[in-house]
Amino acid sequence: MTFGENKDHMTSVAKISLRKIKAFSLFKLMFIASGAVCIPFWTCYGFFSLLGNTKTFVFEETPIVGTSGLAIGILLGIGSAILVAILAWLGACVGIVVFGFFRPISLEYVREEGPNKTTTANDLHAD
Repeated sequence: MTFGENKDHMTSVAKISLRKIKAFSLFKLMFIASGAVCIPFWTCYGFFSLLGNTKTFVFEETPIVGTSGLAIGILLGIGSAILVAILAWLGACVGIVVFGFFRPISLEYVREEGPNKTTTANDLHAD
């Protein structure tokens, strides 16, 4: 474990090696990453539609504007985030299985600090 200065407080960085990662944990990471991009992007388009932009969303040559456009933008954001997360998750699962077959994967992470931190068995053996 190494310690580094981060402004006013110390952060502890730990390194772990693993051969596999739980599928749902990997999917959560992929969904957070894709959601951070897709949801604001499509919500922005929905906001443009809310303001009256008739070229933002069109269904059967009929523009969708107003609150319907905003709702469609939010739904498209969530749907595209799920789709991108599933595709990235499938690729990452295959890559991790293949890579982990030959050698373990080393990851570095910053440990949670503070009064609400719970210690698990993994925290005890992370070093």
